[in-house]
Amino acid sequence: ADIRSFENLKNVFTEIQEVDIAVNCVGIYSRQSSIAEFSEKEIKDTVETNLIGAIYVSQLLAPLLIKSKGSLIHISSSLGLVPEKESAVYCATKAGLNMFVKSLALQLADHGVRVNAVCPGPIETPLLENSFPDKKELGVYLSSRPLKRAGKPEEVAALVGFLSSEEAAYITGGIYTVDGGESLM
Repeated sequence: ADIRSFENLKNVFTEIQEVDIAVNCVGIYSRQSSIAEFSEKEIKDTVETNLIGAIYVSQLLAPLLIKSKGSLIHISSSLGLVPEKESAVYCATKAGLNMFVKSLALQLADHGVRVNAVCPGPIETPLLENSFPDKKELGVYLSSRPLKRAGKPEEVAALVGFLSSEEAAYITGGIYTVDGGESLM
């Protein structure tokens, strides 16, 4: 589904009858050396995918999650907590997503629905590789992080699994990092 299109998502979601756990793991990373270098399309696509799309997903899933007293987890980013000078647009969308998660958690708490965000840092994915085509530049970037490495997708999945579980039944509105300490910088 195109997360940027409410109508497209609505058509896809009409087939879904029950949801206990939802994980919104859609996002695009935009990076330029200057704000002047961002194209209108790049800005629009980043905002619509990372923030507006997450709002659409939440809006469409909320009735199903209320019915099941379920859990919604949005994948945000450590760059929604700390700025990166080349990624102003991306950082803004993820910071907005984090505040949306907190507000939505307040709104849905009366219905027994939990809403949280997981904020990965650099993770070994095609997104990271595509963001740093120069492997030397990636190595320099990772060596500047506190744990000096990229995380593994399984490390993010472990936190998502926990937040989805009954062990996390008293956790809502949280913004949790899996970033090797990047958000400490």
